[in-house]
Amino acid sequence: MHATLRVGRRLLHDDIGATAIEYALLAALIAGMLIGTVASLGGTVMAGLFQTANSQLASHIQAGS
Repeated sequence: MHATLRVGRRLLHDDIGATAIEYALLAALIAGMLIGTVASLGGTVMAGLFQTANSQLASHIQAGS
């Protein structure tokens, strides 16, 4: 009986599991925000980046010819 009470008291005062859950929820929230940002802005940024690179490359090729 005393051993059961000791284990119960120890579990009530143990915060390691709660802290791990809090960190996991925080990591999931950050990952979700990153995925949402990349999904909404990724195509626009990549298209602009490739278009800029393409126009600069074409101007360098024309200047060299």
